Amino acid sequence: SLNQIQEIFFFFIAIKNFPTDEKKMFFYQKWLGCYLDHPKESFLFLASDKENNILGYCVGVFNSASAAKWIAPSTSAPYYLFQDLFQEFPCHIHINVHPNTRGTGLGSQMIEKVKDFLFEKKIYGLHIITSPGVQNVEFYRKNNFIKEVTRQYGATSLHFMGCHL
Repeated sequence: SLNQIQEIFFFFIAIKNFPTDEKKMFFYQKWLGCYLDHPKESFLFLASDKENNILGYCVGVFNSASAAKWIAPSTSAPYYLFQDLFQEFPCHIHINVHPNTRGTGLGSQMIEKVKDFLFEKKIYGLHIITSPGVQNVEFYRKNNFIKEVTRQYGATSLHFMGCHL
């Protein structure tokens, strides 16, 4: 359910307290909800247990360059920072798993499913954007995201990681 996806999303973000529910939902919409609002240009994979509890999700866009018109207004200019890499790595993904399933291989299994899905659609590259030096960088390296580029956006460093299929 959407509530379970939101619970997983909010568990892993750095911000833990929002001044209002509206600001909390604006943040969610900015970083995850916008993907769910464009089903023809995006995709959603869910992993669940036998009781249909959601254990993880992966959302993505097939083509980051064409999705910029609806992603960039909600995520602002950092999205354009890596647009020169979108031709080689057109698909962008966002993945999270429930904290109780971390370290079980579920995230890697989900990425493999996404890779197979994209390959069937003749999409041969995907990417993520994160921060340099955070924990998920090693996870993505382990999953063959081998093209790495770090760029500055104001005082913030952003880290692009691309994977060929």
